[in-house]
Formats: sequence, C-alpha cells, structure tokens
Amino acid sequence: MIQRLGRAEIGDKTMVDVWAPVVEDLKNHQLTPERIDEYILKTALLRAKKGRHAYAADGSLGLVDPGSYSSGLLFKALLEAEENNYV
Repeated sequence: MIQRLGRAEIGDKTMVDVWAPVVEDLKNHQLTPERIDEYILKTALLRAKKGRHAYAADGSLGLVDPGSYSSGLLFKALLEAEENNYV
C-alpha cells in the first residue's frame, strides 16, 4: 500500500527501500537488527527520486533517507518486543 499510494519503487530512496527487504526477511524468518541497519545505510548510496530529497538532486547522495531511518527504528523495536515476549 505504501508503494501504491506514494508511487515509490525500490531504488527511489524512500522507506520502501527498507520495507520491501524487511518484509522478505520476515517471510523467511531472517530479519535481524544488523540486516535492518544494512538496508537503512544502503539508502545513502541512492539518489532521491521521490520526496523532499529529490529536489536536492545529487545533494541527497551520502544521506540516509529519513523515512528509511525511522522505519528501521520501528522494525528494531518490534524485534526487541518479540525477543522480550511483549508481543
């Protein structure tokens, strides 16, 4: 639904660049905090095609996408809650 509403694709430097691989990892029971960090950091290598960073053109290179970062925090909190039997 995030992709449909925002018309974002993987590689657009949006939260989709974290959500898509996290969903796959969840399906395969392979999600770890380290993998989440990896997905977040990969957004720094991308040129923004959507959102406010897109207006900065190449100025977005080297910067982590804020939506990806906050999504990563959410997923890490969910992993921690599961680990501590809060869910």
